Amino acid sequence: MQADLGLQVTLKAGGPQTSIAPGVYFPVRIPTYTGASTGGSDYRANISGCNGIPISIGTTLQSENGNMIGPTSQGIADLIALDPMADWDPATKSVINSCAQATTACAPRSPRIVAIPIFDTAVFESTKRQGLPVFTVVNILGFFIDQMQGNDVVGYLTEVPGLTVGAGPGLDPRAAFLWNIQLIR
Repeated sequence: MQADLGLQVTLKAGGPQTSIAPGVYFPVRIPTYTGASTGGSDYRANISGCNGIPISIGTTLQSENGNMIGPTSQGIADLIALDPMADWDPATKSVINSCAQATTACAPRSPRIVAIPIFDTAVFESTKRQGLPVFTVVNILGFFIDQMQGNDVVGYLTEVPGLTVGAGPGLDPRAAFLWNIQLIR
């Protein structure tokens, strides 16, 4: 909802007192061209850069084991280093001082604006006792990575461009900060 634009959110819980289940801290295994990514090195790389595999509504992602404090911190530091002066302006609910806004832009938008999948909690609950729980994507939100606060990743909900894959489900603009351009004949 538009009222949530600019809402500050803790994206990744950094300690057991804030995890959603014992040993589950929100890291997921993002698919790669060679299969699922696993382990800290892949997890860090998936934070600091796009691996090129589209994630769409309906995709099922597997949880990654453990808290991943080191890989999270390293991946976030790498990502912030791509646009170190970028900041969040609460008045305009937008990113300011980004390298994307420079005369010679570094990118179409701040590299610190990322797409975050939102998952179906019922699917998570039904699979958490069967080994690694799964997350089924039900929506995608834009998120500006602001900082690491202790072991937590903190940022703001924002808009981000997306891609419609095949005949996948459309996005309700009232319920997502992801927007896409479609070509229709």
